[in-house]
Amino acid sequence: MNETYNKTFMKYFHQRTQSGIIESADLKSEVTNPICGDELQLFINIKKNNAVIDAKFLTSGCASTIAIAAYGTEYIIGKSMNEIKTISTSELKEGIGGLPANKNHAAALFIEAIKKLQIAKMK
Repeated sequence: MNETYNKTFMKYFHQRTQSGIIESADLKSEVTNPICGDELQLFINIKKNNAVIDAKFLTSGCASTIAIAAYGTEYIIGKSMNEIKTISTSELKEGIGGLPANKNHAAALFIEAIKKLQIAKMK
């Protein structure tokens, strides 16, 4: 990692508490950035009132994609599906203390994963 990252960014990059698969996910998505090749899988469980009760991710990508996914999955827990559909890249970047300009694609990839959520066929 050549860029300089802040403490909040590094916390999410290293902790990754939401990393993993939800085997019985209600919703899931899989997205790829065609330019850099970063991949992200998003798994979500929701309550009957459409609130997110759990979110996990798998990714192969740069440090920024990992940190954004770790923060983003934590951030959406407790929010309604309508709320998560309005999350902006700015919110995600602010939540981890910022990204280098050349890494903004990481936040965009997480937003794309939210937009592409579909009913999971894993059950």
